[in-house]
Amino acid sequence: MVIHNTRKGIIGDKEIREYTITNKMGLSVSLMNYGATITSLYTPNKDGEFHNIVLGFDNLLDYQDHPHHFGGTIGRVAGRINKGKFLLEGKEYQLDQNENWNHLHGGKDGFDTVMWDAEIDADNKVVFHYLSKEGENGYPGNLDVYVSYQLTDNNDLNIQYAAKTDKTTLFNPTNHVYFNLNDETDKEVKNHVLKMKSSAILETTSELIPTGKFSNVEGTIFDFQEGKFIYERNMDGTPEQAGFDHAFILEETTQPQLWLISPESGREVVMSSDFNCVVVYTGIMFNDTFKVEGIPLRPFMGVTLEAQNLPDAVNHEQFGNVILEPTKEYQRETSYHFDVKK
Repeated sequence: MVIHNTRKGIIGDKEIREYTITNKMGLSVSLMNYGATITSLYTPNKDGEFHNIVLGFDNLLDYQDHPHHFGGTIGRVAGRINKGKFLLEGKEYQLDQNENWNHLHGGKDGFDTVMWDAEIDADNKVVFHYLSKEGENGYPGNLDVYVSYQLTDNNDLNIQYAAKTDKTTLFNPTNHVYFNLNDETDKEVKNHVLKMKSSAILETTSELIPTGKFSNVEGTIFDFQEGKFIYERNMDGTPEQAGFDHAFILEETTQPQLWLISPESGREVVMSSDFNCVVVYTGIMFNDTFKVEGIPLRPFMGVTLEAQNLPDAVNHEQFGNVILEPTKEYQRETSYHFDVKK
């Protein structure tokens, strides 16, 4: 196992370092200290040819300006919080309202926009550290956060989150990596097959704010329990749906919960997580303002599998706990296994 540490460039007055972990099978993942971000991930196709399967910007400065969170660590809280408001220990807090009047992915200056300290741990792990100070984007407490990326010789990428706080606060992180398992990034993920152990999705308003209700997926376009193409068409050839930005409820298990496959390349990603949902987003708000590998962005160029606890959980008791107390230490993990189907 090898880790290379190189200079990637400068953002503002800060030097950006990139850490590349390569395993004995030749798989490699590159990570940078800006945003604790996954910048590339090379895996083989069914013919043994390696290609980058995640979206990343050609221009380093685009990571500073982009609205799509490519590969970044999201926090303090992933997803949306209605009107950016919540009640905690009898006090109402107002967070940064960075999507109309709602709070999204930790705010305008979320975790994917800040510099992290980085440390190489052994020969296959990089650990990033960030201290989110009291009041940052409106959150209470000083939150000490660690995110580690470990690549194994079994072709697993393990992402571990750890945190502690000096004051009761919220914490619900995720990683916002976009996968495109084709041999050519210009080919959209409409040809990917998605399968997951999810029988319900979170119901939302037109602004993607949770209503508090769950909808059964059986017999709907959201039913991926047996596996089907991400993009389906009706009998008359019209699209069955225009794309996804939905929270799928996960079965609570330590076994794999989600499979993403490109029949064209043979590449497969298998996800396991101890979070209670995964947000599947097909880049429906992409536009040609930015480029990836010289290709203008467009919807369906990538798909995120954002394992997290349910969005807006602080305002819905039945959604699970995203409150972190000073007496507790936060520990969560999401793993992606990479395989090839011949």
